[in-house]
Amino acid sequence: MATYFILLGYILSWELVYFFFTAFLITICLSNRGLRYYFPYLWGEFSQINDDIKILIKFKLPDSSPKGLATSIQGLGLGALALVVLSGITWFILWLQDSTFANEAKNIHKTLTGLIEAYIIGHGAMGLLHFILWYRNSKTTNQ
Repeated sequence: MATYFILLGYILSWELVYFFFTAFLITICLSNRGLRYYFPYLWGEFSQINDDIKILIKFKLPDSSPKGLATSIQGLGLGALALVVLSGITWFILWLQDSTFANEAKNIHKTLTGLIEAYIIGHGAMGLLHFILWYRNSKTTNQ
């Protein structure tokens, strides 16, 4: 029984660390830039996103700009992070209460975790693409 409470305390402490770190990160991002910076499409502002897509169609990388494609994707990552942490805390609280909804909350949390996985894979792929294009451009510039 003592092992159960030690494990429970360990899990709870990490959940709280994740929650406060996520809340801190999102608060800093949104207070520095505001919602419109990360989610311009919610206000019907598509001009910079459209410009970025036109540059991508030409097989060039757009610069990161306010209300652009890169910042919109970053906003989606912040939203995914918030959803995963909140669903994890909900699952944990329901599990502590031995609720019949705990298993459903776990399934929702696992599904939402897929958003973070997709974000990490996409972010890594975009980083590799940037590196490959930079390397290719630096070779053609030096010749």
